[in-house]
Amino acid sequence: MPKYLLILSILLPLATGCEREAGDDTAGQQPVVFTAHTGGEDATRASVIDDNNLSSMGVFACYTGQSNWSESTSKSNFMYNQPVNKTSDTWTYTPVKYWPNTEGDKLSFFAYAPHAEKVGSQLRTYGYNSSDATGYPSFRYEPPVDATKQTDLLFATPLINRTKGSELSFTMGHVLTHVLFKVKSTSAISVTKIQVNSGSHYGDIKFNTSGYSWTSLSGNQNFYKTATVAVPANTLTDLGEFFLLPSNAESVSLTFSEGGIEQPVTTVALPASPVWGMNKTVAYTLDIENKTKVTLSVKLWDTGSVSANLEEEVSGTYPYAYGGVIYESPTKSYYVGYQRMDYTSAYGDGWYTWDEAMEICRVKYSDGPYYGDREWRLPSKREMQLIYQFKYPAISTGSTYWTYETSGANAYAYAGALGEERIIAKTANARLFCIRDVGDLSGFPTTRSWEAGRIMYESATKAYYVGNPVKDDRFEDGSGGNYNYADAVRICNSEFTRGGIPRGKWRMPTSSEIEYIAKWNIGQDTWT
Repeated sequence: MPKYLLILSILLPLATGCEREAGDDTAGQQPVVFTAHTGGEDATRASVIDDNNLSSMGVFACYTGQSNWSESTSKSNFMYNQPVNKTSDTWTYTPVKYWPNTEGDKLSFFAYAPHAEKVGSQLRTYGYNSSDATGYPSFRYEPPVDATKQTDLLFATPLINRTKGSELSFTMGHVLTHVLFKVKSTSAISVTKIQVNSGSHYGDIKFNTSGYSWTSLSGNQNFYKTATVAVPANTLTDLGEFFLLPSNAESVSLTFSEGGIEQPVTTVALPASPVWGMNKTVAYTLDIENKTKVTLSVKLWDTGSVSANLEEEVSGTYPYAYGGVIYESPTKSYYVGYQRMDYTSAYGDGWYTWDEAMEICRVKYSDGPYYGDREWRLPSKREMQLIYQFKYPAISTGSTYWTYETSGANAYAYAGALGEERIIAKTANARLFCIRDVGDLSGFPTTRSWEAGRIMYESATKAYYVGNPVKDDRFEDGSGGNYNYADAVRICNSEFTRGGIPRGKWRMPTSSEIEYIAKWNIGQDTWT
């Protein structure tokens, strides 16, 4: 096991205790013997501690005589951060301790791994309270800011009120979040630094009757890894791992170069879901297109699984809404039309019966010249729930909306204000949304109107905003005119903003995208 695993950068103020010390007479006594194992599967990364590389632990033990362990009175005078080491599958320590000879006398044990000695009382070291302190052991931990110095950390379920002859087998669980990063780029790049921003700085973890739990997570800290990683074009490449407190960080920043030319630092927000938790592995992939456009995908392994055999991650964190589309799952996404759309022929504009709503969506609703008729439909109950959840694209409080599901002479509707499903007569009036599935488009590419330009759907899985052409209001000083290539790149990458999408989220189009833009007559005189 790497040496740094035994020099964890953490602070562990410990409160343990026993009522009285066991006698020193060892004649005829039975030695206290330990075993330990991890609760999860074997890891595929050497830095994750599993049964194969778990080689040391620290043990605290309380002797309480005939009494049960007590949080208010028990202290630690039988063992105090006793190093216990594994050699050839045998756990040993010195000096050896023995079970009390008195029948029914009790010992209680608390363990963590890997073992480390207390070094002063500063953060980023182990530290524990004196053996005179009472109560469940509690520890403070602060991850090193340098990811190469971070390591896995395990705690064991306590073994309480054990008597002579009891088997002492610790089941260890991972108490940090194992955070992985990968990158894929359309061009060859060299990554020199990856930084996790605004993660929890330190936390307190405490044993309890059922195991252990974090009692507080505090502070704000950036964590980094600066090893240089070569990323071949279109190749999913591992950037490294972090062991961090189980509280989601804010964002991740990537420093990289292409062809020896340093690129602007790219920062991407980390979503609140999935939630970072103990004994979980969360894997993020940064997908870089043309050096500027960066998208994030995420994958989660739940409790007990700490391996990191990553392939292509599923895109997105579901469900979410963006750019006129609700993404319900990795395989299901759909466009949402406007509430009370502007179609004004036979049925007018407003509230409709179910049959009218079905007719409008199936036959008459068309969002601009680029969408064909008969490709729209009413949403299902689940889809209507998501439309309401995301308040997207617009939803009126107190309104009731039709769904396509029917029940005899009645139909299902969704009451937005109450957030509930209901059955009403088909002849009653309700508002409507019309939706269409991404995969149901009659052909690609196609576009959709947007307040600041158009949304270009190049394929069933690729869509992007096309901002309106460059105009004289592009600069704060009002200047405009013709631009060279360097000006155009700078403007798109750092200065352009439209439709609520901020600066830094735009880029220059590719040559194929320019062809589509020209085909659909979106803008003029655009560089590529």
